[in-house]
Amino acid sequence: MMTDFRQRAGVGLKSLLPGFLLLLFVFMGAAPLRLPWIENAAPPLVIIGVYYWAIFQPDLMPGWGVFLIGLLQDLLIGLPPGLSSAVLVLIRWIACSHRRFVAGQSFLVLWTGFVIMALLAAVLEWALFCLLEWRLAALLPVALRFLMAIMVFPPLVLWGLHPIGRVLSAGE
Repeated sequence: MMTDFRQRAGVGLKSLLPGFLLLLFVFMGAAPLRLPWIENAAPPLVIIGVYYWAIFQPDLMPGWGVFLIGLLQDLLIGLPPGLSSAVLVLIRWIACSHRRFVAGQSFLVLWTGFVIMALLAAVLEWALFCLLEWRLAALLPVALRFLMAIMVFPPLVLWGLHPIGRVLSAGE
């Protein structure tokens, strides 16, 4: 009886892990990374996490959870509330709708899909920010965040998210 409870509790805790990782990514992204030519250049780790979980285990990252993560991110980094939520929910929806094609392919296909999603996210965030603030925002921070995202994706996925995803899959 007790082992059944422990097994269910373990599975329940494992299913919360992707959300906790995204929360960690939000807090890491809110910590300012000071570079001489840009004020805050933290890589968009949350987009990487949302894309990965939407491809490999979308049931562990529901749309409402992604929305709340985006809202928290906006509040922490000072963006208009809902901006990141809209982008992240769109990224999740697109990734989920293409997961059958991407999930069984090589890492290069996964990375290429992410590059497209990161570019879409960068352009969309920039455009929404410009619309909400009624001014043109600088493109350099957007370009740097995009470049950092595509550079951070391989090590984060190969050495972090993918091993965690395998552990979660093994528990099912």
